[in-house]
Order: sequence, then C-alpha cells, then structure tokens
Amino acid sequence: MVQNPDFRLWQRNDKMVMSLLFSSLTAEPLSQVVYCKTTNEVWETLKNRYESTSTTRIINLRNQMQHLRKDGRTMQQYLNSLKALSDQQGAVGEPIKYRDYIWYMLEGLPAEYDSVVTAVYSRADQPSVEDVQILLLSFEMRLERRQGLDSFVPQLIATTD
Repeated sequence: MVQNPDFRLWQRNDKMVMSLLFSSLTAEPLSQVVYCKTTNEVWETLKNRYESTSTTRIINLRNQMQHLRKDGRTMQQYLNSLKALSDQQGAVGEPIKYRDYIWYMLEGLPAEYDSVVTAVYSRADQPSVEDVQILLLSFEMRLERRQGLDSFVPQLIATTD
C-alpha cells in the first residue's frame, strides 16, 4: 500500500504546529493536552476545557455587574469598577450591549440619583455612555456642593449669634 504524499506533508505540518502550541502553553493547560496526537485534538481539548469556564465567567461577571453599587465610592470609582467588569466580559467574548450597560450603570445608584436616572430613562434619544457618565459626574459635583453649603449655613448662623 502506497501512502499519500500529501498525508506525509500534513503530518509534518501538524507536528510543527503542535510543537508551536505546546511551547506557547503554560503548565496547567499543557498538562491537559500533552497526550493529544493531532492539533485538532489539542484544539478540541482546550476548547472543551475553557469554553465552559468562559460561560461560567460571563455569568459571574454579569452577576457582579448586576449587584455593583456606588455605595461609599466616588462616581468615578463606581464607573471605573463597572467599566473593568464590562471589559473583562468583552475579553471573554461577550461584550455588554449598550442598553444593558446603561441599565447596570443606573441601577447601582442610590436614591439621591433618582432624578438623573428618570431623566436618562425618559429621553427620546439614546445618549451615549459617555454622555450619561458626564451627567452622573456633574450631578455628583452638584450634590457635593449642595452638601457643603448645607453644612456651611448652620456654621454661619452659629457664628452670627
């Protein structure tokens, strides 16, 4: 029986690609594929191993975004945390849709931001994520000025008595 010369070429190329794959893997994934005989086997093994991890990771990231709250952070810190979670989800292959991102951003805010949330939700157009962020940062500055004034007025009254 004569072996197909194209098969020999394929085998040689497959071994070179496998060698390249093996040299680029860290110890943990390499241990999963070291006994594979073809690059296709390597690929399928890694895909099966990490695909479910990606799904779990996406679910975990969405859960973290859904439960993220501004709490005692500054608005910029809150927005940075949301962006980091969104970037991580994009990195595993499932970027956040515009409406979902806006929803996550607004739903984590305390009640004092309700007027801004209502204003964004009631807009006829779709403001960009950046526009909403600027609105939130501006509103935070207004709140801080208002709180500073509210604490200043009693001090002023006490000093004039």
